[in-house]
Amino acid sequence: MPNKHHNLISYIVNGNTSIPNLLLDNYKNIGINDSELVVILHLLYFQGRNNFFPSIALLEQRMSLSRDKIMVTIQGLLQRGFIAIDEGIDEKTGLIYEKFNLESLYIKLISYFEQLADQETIKTKQKDKSDTFVNIFKVYEQEFGRPLSPIEIELISSWLDKDQHSSEVIIYALKEAVFANKLSFRYIDAILFEWQQKGIKSLEQVREHIKRFRRTTGETPAKTAANIDFEPYNWLEEDNK
Repeated sequence: MPNKHHNLISYIVNGNTSIPNLLLDNYKNIGINDSELVVILHLLYFQGRNNFFPSIALLEQRMSLSRDKIMVTIQGLLQRGFIAIDEGIDEKTGLIYEKFNLESLYIKLISYFEQLADQETIKTKQKDKSDTFVNIFKVYEQEFGRPLSPIEIELISSWLDKDQHSSEVIIYALKEAVFANKLSFRYIDAILFEWQQKGIKSLEQVREHIKRFRRTTGETPAKTAANIDFEPYNWLEEDNK
């Protein structure tokens, strides 16, 4: 048996206004209050019916807000750049008309999510940097056989932040100090300074520089034959075991 309200229900279901879910989910986050949201929803409703500049009186008929409150709300949205009023000329009549433009609202939504993405990127970089510090400290403490002092930690931080050495290069400098039997932070700092002065930045450049130096001077590691290139110990791999 047909429901007596069938036609009315069909009208309700079919007569929808398209409202972005992102707006409903995040209007508070971008600085829009409930009254402002309701005004925006009514503007969307009228735009869906080709009325791009509904009057204050027409909005007042549909809302529980007073005329003054609606005007103040719209003015606030305009001042804060959530909506704009554009002017155009009717091609048929030549008359100037105005319309509400909600494009800036969507731009603010996009900007909000871009900021979230930027914050996530910063968090990831900070975590990567923190992990890098921890890894270097662990390797150095393991080789020195003791906890690092605050001054030594600050020096390592300076190698990373100020001198822009990579973690691999800093650890390789430690290896070179061990190889030379001169395990001290002053010696390691001198090594890194020399590489920096020569424009040596990557681990590959470091290895090539050391190979050329040893071929020139005739120096070879104690446990390596003279005709075999020196292959450095992988401290990073060992540290992760």
